[in-house]
Amino acid sequence: MSNYEQEIARLQKAIKDAENKRVKAQTEIDMLTRQKEEILSEIMALGVNPDELEDEIKKLEIELKDKLIEVNSMIPWDILESKNNG
Repeated sequence: MSNYEQEIARLQKAIKDAENKRVKAQTEIDMLTRQKEEILSEIMALGVNPDELEDEIKKLEIELKDKLIEVNSMIPWDILESKNNG
C-alpha cells in the first residue's frame, strides 16, 4: 500500500471515529435535555417556579431549622438527662 493509500485509510478511520463520537455526544445531549425537561416539570408540579428554586430551597432550609429548634425546645432534655445520670 502506498503512503497515499495509508494516509487516506487513516483519514477515513479518523472521520468514522469522529462521526461515532458526534453521534454518541448528540445522543447524550438528547438524553440530558429530556432529563432536564422532566426535572423542570416535576419542580413546576410542586408549585415552584424553576427560576425561583434557589430562593425556595433557602426558604425551606430556614423553615426546617425553625421547626427543629421548636421541636428541640419541646423535649424535656433536663428530665431526660437527669434520668440517664441517675
